[in-house]
Amino acid sequence: MRQAYRHGENGRPGWRIGFAYDQEMVELLKKSIPHTERTWYPDEREWWIAEEYADVLERLFPDFVTFRNQPQLF
Repeated sequence: MRQAYRHGENGRPGWRIGFAYDQEMVELLKKSIPHTERTWYPDEREWWIAEEYADVLERLFPDFVTFRNQPQLF
């Protein structure tokens, strides 16, 4: 994972994440998180994932815990 930061989407808390393209990882992410709880932003090459799925992100990306535990500045 190259980045992850807290980001609200339509009034809902969540995470914006970015990672190097990996077709298997993309498919796993899509299977693990319902389409209503994720959004792909092609221009930024980032996903928005609903806050409730942070544990799934941690399971898919073991280094996500580093981002998750950073203090929230805003």
